Amino acid sequence: MNTFIITIYALTTLIFSGESKDFDSQSLFFETRLQCIQFYNENQATILNGLIEHARTKHESEIEIREAGCALVDFSEAIKGGKPKIIQKDPLYNASSI
Repeated sequence: MNTFIITIYALTTLIFSGESKDFDSQSLFFETRLQCIQFYNENQATILNGLIEHARTKHESEIEIREAGCALVDFSEAIKGGKPKIIQKDPLYNASSI
C-alpha cells in the first residue's frame, strides 16, 4: 500500500489557546501536484472557509491560517495511530503575504 499521498494541508494557530494545529485533508487526494494546485486555486475560498468551520466545530476555537496549499504527505505513521508527516509542500496561501 502506498502511504505517500498528494493532498491539501494547512498550518494554523488556535486563537483561544495559541496552540499550533496542522491539518491535512484525509478525503481529498490527487494523482499529481499540478492537479492539486489547480483544484486549490479554483476552490481556495471554499477550502479556507471549510477549515475555519471545521476548527469551530471540532476545537471550539477560531483559527489563524498561517499557510495552506498542496503537499506530499506520508500517512504511514497515521495508519499506525501517529501523525501524518509532510514531506514536501507547495504553499499557495501565506498570511504574511497578504
